[in-house]
Amino acid sequence: NKLSPIQLKLLQEIVGTFRFYADTVDATMIMPVSALSTDANNVETRELERRKNHFLDYVATHPDAKLKYIASDMHLWAHTDASYLSEPRARSRAGGFYYLSSKPNLPIKANDPPPPLNGAVAVKSKIIDAVMSSVQEAETGAGFYNAKELLPLRQTLEELGHPQGPTPLQFDNQSAKQILNEEVSQKRSKAMDMRYYWLRDRAKQQQFHIHWKAGTHNIADYVTKHHSPSHHKTMRSIFLFDGKNKIL
Repeated sequence: NKLSPIQLKLLQEIVGTFRFYADTVDATMIMPVSALSTDANNVETRELERRKNHFLDYVATHPDAKLKYIASDMHLWAHTDASYLSEPRARSRAGGFYYLSSKPNLPIKANDPPPPLNGAVAVKSKIIDAVMSSVQEAETGAGFYNAKELLPLRQTLEELGHPQGPTPLQFDNQSAKQILNEEVSQKRSKAMDMRYYWLRDRAKQQQFHIHWKAGTHNIADYVTKHHSPSHHKTMRSIFLFDGKNKIL
């Protein structure tokens, strides 16, 4: 059954109101808000009502989100991730977490300690418009999407007097990292949308430093899929200020 006009209007108001709040303050809401807007045309009405009420319960439980920023070298860092075939119509979701921290020592290795974690300057969660043919292609597509979002942030920081070297772009997929850094050759390169090779060219131009760390250290993973209540509780102290300071 489809939503009635009144139910659809209410859902649109909820998504519109909390999408703005999620984009500006509480990024822990950004994925479920995005999912609600997608579910409107793909989920049975009763199940959609359950998901909507579940989200509103979360909002009521955590009404006053806070962000904390610490002084840093104002160098842009980013994590990128994708969830493969997790959305309706065989779509995948891209996520990104961007923050300002210390200047990196390049090249970044998998076992290097992370920079001081800071409040996010932006968090992204978006369905990739094309159907991805593999996990690696989805991860590469997410990197492409996030890199495009990072370019105006890099330019803004430059104009504000904060010179930027290559922006570290952290993947948790080895194949994507190796292909983009030309460490391996993909046998069926035509299977991947050519626009994603744009990211390889930008890395050559020293705009991005593409590196890999394990998925447990990738903050963007949180905004690409649904999680258990215990994981939400863990991640709130990373995305928001609650008197603690965690570093993955």
